[in-house]
Formats: sequence, C-alpha cells, structure tokens
Amino acid sequence: MSVKMTASFLYTEPNAVENLVDVPSGKTTSQFTVQWTRPDGDLDGYRLWVGSSGSYTSLGQDETSYRVTGRDPATQYRVQIAAVAGNTESVRRSLDVTTSKLYQGIR
Repeated sequence: MSVKMTASFLYTEPNAVENLVDVPSGKTTSQFTVQWTRPDGDLDGYRLWVGSSGSYTSLGQDETSYRVTGRDPATQYRVQIAAVAGNTESVRRSLDVTTSKLYQGIR
C-alpha cells in the first residue's frame, strides 16, 4: 500500500483590476487595445476574455495592456479581465469595445 501526499495551498482572492479602458490609438477596423491598472496585492497574472466563447488568454503579472486582433469592423466586443492568484480569480471587470467601421470614400 502506498500513500500519496500532496501539498495544499490556500489563496486569498486577489483584488480586481482597476481602470479598464480601451486605448483610442490602438483601435482599427480589426483590432483594439485595452489597458488596466495592476491591483494592489499578490497575483500570478490575469485571465482575459473577449466575446462569449468562454475561452480566455492568460497574461503575466507585469502586463497591463493587451492588443486584441482578428476582429470584424464596426462590431462590439465584451472584454472581461480577472486577476489570478493560484487557481483563484478576482471579480471580473468588463468593458464593451467597438472596432472602427470601414471608411467608404466618396467616388
């Protein structure tokens, strides 16, 4: 008979990010950039969701902006971000961002 022992770690829920905004200079018809302020306290990184797919992008603890690419023109996207410590995540902050529309010049 063998006994398997594993370590158990307790994590406190990290503080939520602050000041989640879209960066006007980072917006085009197919991409946009969001930025935020790192919360106080310990954290391992962030999880960032775009749209309603349920999948997220993992970001490092020193990152405070992210460029979202490959999107449709003139379309609104819901961005959510949570700080992560261990397998515990903070309250998510949300922001709706709309990509620029295609410019149709006068002919």
